[in-house]
Amino acid sequence: MFWQPSTPHSSPDAQQIDALKRARYLFLEDEALDAAIQTLEAVGDDRHPRLSRYLARLYYAAGRDGDAAALITDILPSLYTPGQWGFAQAGAGYTRALVAPALGYIVIPIPKSGSTSLTNLMAELEGRGAEGEAILRDREQYSFVALAALAEDVSDHVSIVCLRDPVERLCSFHQGNIIERDHLLVHAPGKTSFFGLSLKPTLTEFINRLDAYRRFFMTVWHHTAPLDVFLGANPGVFTHKVSMAGLDALVADIRTQHGLPPDSRRDMASAKAGAETLSDAQRADLKARYAQDYTLYGDWF
Repeated sequence: MFWQPSTPHSSPDAQQIDALKRARYLFLEDEALDAAIQTLEAVGDDRHPRLSRYLARLYYAAGRDGDAAALITDILPSLYTPGQWGFAQAGAGYTRALVAPALGYIVIPIPKSGSTSLTNLMAELEGRGAEGEAILRDREQYSFVALAALAEDVSDHVSIVCLRDPVERLCSFHQGNIIERDHLLVHAPGKTSFFGLSLKPTLTEFINRLDAYRRFFMTVWHHTAPLDVFLGANPGVFTHKVSMAGLDALVADIRTQHGLPPDSRRDMASAKAGAETLSDAQRADLKARYAQDYTLYGDWF
């Protein structure tokens, strides 16, 4: 059910660390993608998995999807924490989850879809205490769960997903994370653009070059990925599917069941600005991009 690497986690040797640092500098500072790829390829087939994972991401940035998928699939069993991108590229069928076996809850957090509220709720239920948005930085709280197991191994658990219209998710990410929190500037400090992509794009600029942004920034890939990346294609495996509009009521009900006081904090609401400014053509194009989301999960948006 849970992801377990098949080999012990170790560190690269000094020579490989130097190669990784060089490749990162070439990519992030010089914007020399081909040179960064060649630096890691030159290490040879005995590359440490950390180097191979970075090389796979460089392949993906370069549009070499087949090479990226093949490499990440090959090294997946050796990775300590593959991440959602790695699992998606390999088609491995795992998703990031918050699991509380003693309480019988499994939450699948989806970016820009109430994930902060649900993550804090799980922390309080387990006695760890809420931390607001800062709680999302704690990677140790997550497990990677096989989606197929949700309907089999843990059918006695309550599995919760909060579902949001994908166009609203995308616009919320642009406004809240790119415009207000400077997520892209963090990934390319000291720059105003990266490989010709503005680090503070307007919503129209962002939508027009969305595919490029998704290749060069993992934060964009993660926050704008279609729902099947996180949930698979079978809505029936989740016992509780709730919309953003219904999230507060669900959280309040769970808090009451477990004797937690009402949560009066309202500082974690996702940004909404932007979606209402889309043209009919932009909205139609985005709905076409996320057509499967609407087909599989649209009843709960």
